[in-house]
Amino acid sequence: QGMCQTPSNAKQGHWVPALPRQFFSRLVERFGNERFIAEDLGILNNDVCEIRDSFGFPGMIVLQFCFEDSIPKVHEYPADRWLYTGTHDNSTLRGWFEALPIDSASRRNLNDYYRQNKLYDCHGSPNAENISCIMRHIALKSGCNTVIIPFQDLLGLDDSARMNIPGTALGNWQWRMLP
Repeated sequence: QGMCQTPSNAKQGHWVPALPRQFFSRLVERFGNERFIAEDLGILNNDVCEIRDSFGFPGMIVLQFCFEDSIPKVHEYPADRWLYTGTHDNSTLRGWFEALPIDSASRRNLNDYYRQNKLYDCHGSPNAENISCIMRHIALKSGCNTVIIPFQDLLGLDDSARMNIPGTALGNWQWRMLP
């Protein structure tokens, strides 16, 4: 009696404006801001960027996405962003490269970056065998103070080592690195 009923699903849900200043102020007051990374991926509006910056939360850059539109200027990336070669929701670097169409802008921009920046210590133009080496070198040349490289990418593994496939209910979070 008098208790709210919890809906069984979100089908009838709706967006409710949040109170981010109050919410993050309480979190920062309790934990400090150095424990947070803003997952600011996708389409960002000015409100998201303003909240992120006003609280001093570092944002994220995913290197796999950086070649879609142009040749990235990674050395100009902000120091306070965390650069990931890929996240738990992405293909591994090898899987990403293998899935790129030969004539894609990403592949073309990656090849151009490789030539312009003389990344010849990875033994040849970008290919499935050396893409992890190349992308690690690119990430480490960035202006970001922090770089995250998943173990799958350190090892140059294909998508059979993928961590998660968004929108699928089964088979995720199963990959393990065994001795």
